[in-house]
Amino acid sequence: MGQKRQDILEAAQQLFQNKGFRATSMQDIANTAGLSKGALYLHFPSKQALTLAVLAMIDENLRAEIIAIKNHPQMLAREKMRAQLVFQFRDVMENRAFNEMILKEFATQLDDAFLEFLDRAREAWQVLSEDFLLLLYGEKIKSFVIDLAVILNGILHEYHTLIILDGLDIDLNRVVDFLMLALDQVAEGLSSLTFEPVLQPEMLANRSARDARIQNESRIQALEWVTQMQQRVGQFGLDYHQRLEVQESLQIMATNLATESPNRVLLQGMLANLVGLKPFEDFCQKMAASLKLRLPHLD
Repeated sequence: MGQKRQDILEAAQQLFQNKGFRATSMQDIANTAGLSKGALYLHFPSKQALTLAVLAMIDENLRAEIIAIKNHPQMLAREKMRAQLVFQFRDVMENRAFNEMILKEFATQLDDAFLEFLDRAREAWQVLSEDFLLLLYGEKIKSFVIDLAVILNGILHEYHTLIILDGLDIDLNRVVDFLMLALDQVAEGLSSLTFEPVLQPEMLANRSARDARIQNESRIQALEWVTQMQQRVGQFGLDYHQRLEVQESLQIMATNLATESPNRVLLQGMLANLVGLKPFEDFCQKMAASLKLRLPHLD
């Protein structure tokens, strides 16, 4: 990550923590990061894109700490599991106000880009939980590790929600000791079961493959539409500056869609540049529907 981008993300995070997401403007972030508002938009096409990047940075930093615990060369498996649970609970408790703000301010903004971020984060934490459980219990729970990770993450989610939203004052060591004992009991019970696990690896693989195929088909179709619009820009009677802006937006979209994993937030930002232009109304609606982008101007 470039230093300027890192500076922007850290400035935005600090402002979000102090003022809240809604009360923080892009101008506030630009001022704090020491650059112009125009320069800020060169790095992030919208406030939503910047906000999601901040949340992704926070999530990645948390997982990096957990991975460091997992890879600690001198800790036993049980010590690693306990240490990562302590770390998670401590982080939730120490950042309770910020976490509450995230839940409340985003409760009404569950658009596709935010849901996609949540889905990627959930999948990453699921895999990490499976790794810790395999370290702790080994082969005896291997066939049930996906189910056990779902159980663990569900329990953690409910405890974290009680702490954040209900202000539950909980003894960190006591709850972690309880969870460790509960995991032991569940793992022991699962290892003695005679029926198949509910969740099989191929079930998740099939879901991922299906989603990837659908997304790729939508990407190819969207790229065809963008190419068609690029060929027709000169027919819409736009003035010189409008035409340049439209051509630039379409080119950025085409370049992005030509990759296997397009940046949805960038696409949404470029599409928003075209919403106010009447010749592009149908195009914007088709693109938003195909790529599952939510444009407030179209709602």
